[in-house]
Amino acid sequence: MTPLFAFFLVAVQPPAPTPPPDPRIELVELQDARQSRDALRLTNSLLAERPEWSHEMGLDFLRGHLLGKLGRHSAAARAYADAIGASPALQSPALLRIADVQLRLGHPEVAAGVLAALLRKPTSPALAETAAAALVRSLAQGGDCRLLRTFEIADLPTESRRRIAIARIDCDVRAGRRENLAPSLLGLIEEDQRDLAAKHAADRYSRLDPQALETSTWTRLGGIFHQHRDFPRAVRYLEPVVRSYSKRLGKDESGIYYKLVRSYYWNGDLQRAVESYGDLADRTTRSEDRARALYQQGRSYEQLGLWSEATKSYRRAFLADREGEFSGSSLMGALRLQWRSGQESSISDILDLLLDDRRRSQELGRAMLFLASSDIVRGRTDRAGRWLSIADTGSRAPVEVAYWRGRMAELDSDFPAAVKHYSNAVRTDAYHPLALAAQRRLQSEWMAPLSIEAAQRLAASSRPRDLAFAWRMLGDDHPDGLRARERLQNRLAKNRTAKAFLDLRPVAPRDWPLWHKALDAPEEKLLGLGLWSEANPVVLRHFPFSNLALAYTASAHLARNGRTERSIYIAEVLNQGVPKGVPPALLPRDFRKLLYPIAYPDKISEVVQRYGVDPYLLLSIFRQESRFDPMAVSSASARGLGQFVFPTAARIAKKIGRPLLRPEELEDPATSIELAAAYVKELGQQFDGTPHRVIAAYNAGEIQSRLWGIYCYSWEPEEYYTKISFPETRNYLEQVLRSRAHYREIHGPWPDPPRGILAPQDRLGLR
Repeated sequence: MTPLFAFFLVAVQPPAPTPPPDPRIELVELQDARQSRDALRLTNSLLAERPEWSHEMGLDFLRGHLLGKLGRHSAAARAYADAIGASPALQSPALLRIADVQLRLGHPEVAAGVLAALLRKPTSPALAETAAAALVRSLAQGGDCRLLRTFEIADLPTESRRRIAIARIDCDVRAGRRENLAPSLLGLIEEDQRDLAAKHAADRYSRLDPQALETSTWTRLGGIFHQHRDFPRAVRYLEPVVRSYSKRLGKDESGIYYKLVRSYYWNGDLQRAVESYGDLADRTTRSEDRARALYQQGRSYEQLGLWSEATKSYRRAFLADREGEFSGSSLMGALRLQWRSGQESSISDILDLLLDDRRRSQELGRAMLFLASSDIVRGRTDRAGRWLSIADTGSRAPVEVAYWRGRMAELDSDFPAAVKHYSNAVRTDAYHPLALAAQRRLQSEWMAPLSIEAAQRLAASSRPRDLAFAWRMLGDDHPDGLRARERLQNRLAKNRTAKAFLDLRPVAPRDWPLWHKALDAPEEKLLGLGLWSEANPVVLRHFPFSNLALAYTASAHLARNGRTERSIYIAEVLNQGVPKGVPPALLPRDFRKLLYPIAYPDKISEVVQRYGVDPYLLLSIFRQESRFDPMAVSSASARGLGQFVFPTAARIAKKIGRPLLRPEELEDPATSIELAAAYVKELGQQFDGTPHRVIAAYNAGEIQSRLWGIYCYSWEPEEYYTKISFPETRNYLEQVLRSRAHYREIHGPWPDPPRGILAPQDRLGLR
């Protein structure tokens, strides 16, 4: 054969056949399309035709998952059992699924046995945590306590070990074995006083003979109950300890006394709090502790309506520690009370102190906004301009300053200036509560002509911020608004990062890189089957933030599989990379829905009809409180979607006729959603349906929310926002209202609008 002929044969031979696509791709696509029956048929077919490959890939496990989705739980349990032998790598996840199925079928004793077996040799800390929590639940429903002695807890992760230790103690008590009860509980308390296990241990220890407890134990118990907001019991244990103190108090003693007085305060015993704060201030040896006690005494006097006494306490707090943590807050407390009491001329010394110390620029800015807004809502502008100029340099609140400048210009009938300032507020941060208020004023009857004219001028600008404002004000129905949007899109398309976000689309399953990698870890195998919930630990390994489209795909699939909190986290990280000139309204709607999802839609619809609350307000509160994680637990034992502490939840639950027996019930989404709706309705009735005050009360309590209202000269929500004195509550209110604005813009009207005191047509308009 000649070389030329040999070359010809090589050149004309057909290319190697393309390998068939991985069958798992079609399985993922069917699950994405909610076609569980078709996915199950394909799974059964593959198990029959390619058994060895199917077992290796974990299709026995997927078969169990699909059967469970179709409500065939007994068959699902058998499929998971098959997976244990067929796919050894998936043994632990399969055992967890079997336990879950058995609990659903009403067999907690079987579930407990499975979970105990799993905890004898857990494959990962995350799996141990999940199994330990599930075992405790199964024992509470009737599982056999003897199983707790079949595995060693010392090697478990700390949280799991402490959780199981509490369960063991409870089982011993039920069996009448109490000989080692006190040492076991005390050991848990001494190890860590911050977690839920410490609270559970303290609950149980408090039932022992109090005469046998040492002073140090009383102190620990009182401290735990205080941290976890069980204030009546905190008082019960801390009072005897504090009574034993000598006249002068050191650092540790002052700290314990402070916890006792804060417990009085949170119990609503303001008179005792006032007296005890004063006693603490007189007895402590540390200036910072004295200042803290006097500041809190001022707050208590203020809530009692004794403003003169409150002012004195605030001034004494400042003098006690001029450079300390509470100095600026104390000055602000004295300023607002003297001003609101009509003693406007008496605040000059406070203003001088704020002006003379650059370290207090934040307090100075807030003071100036307080004073300016007070004058403006009363129709006075002669002093407000100077105060706003100072606030502009110190408050770091450009939207607030711009809004109040606009209001001042309106009062002076300088409508072009008002339009300019309101436009600046909207262009700076369109979803800030005061920017939303500025936009409403721009669209009001008397300002709309000037606003439209200004927006038309800005539609010819080359700056993205101007174009975004023009489009926002004019909309697609106006030729200049449509032109502004097109110019903005064309301009942003030249920015590679902006264009990537504007064109963002999920990656189709057949294009996922993971098909070209060995998926050896159990979570990776599950990810290859489209089971995103259990694959969460490895998701970002295969769908990394460095690849925008892949990370977006991960967020979308996690949301679809019920891991809303993780989906929001990924979407928020991606959103931080959006260039500043890109308005949210231009981003793909599906991406924005990941940032502001409607979780538990059926239950939300049910409760908003029953209680007459705004569904988007509820969703915004849940988003801010827990990111829709039903198992979320705070350091103060607040639980569930709405982050309720048990005493508050129990009070609301009793009022609506569904009493709670255990804090763990708050982890049920339906329970948490209904309690939140009932509480928001209750707050709405207290605060005349004003969302700003309702949201502030949800975060800081009803008494404090009412007090901020007293600072105001009007019912305007914008004045109320500006006069909230707690930065954390002002931020909370801003985030909830910002979220609600996004929800309304993205999702549109709720299908069945509720009617009630906080229905969507609430008092957010002009007054």
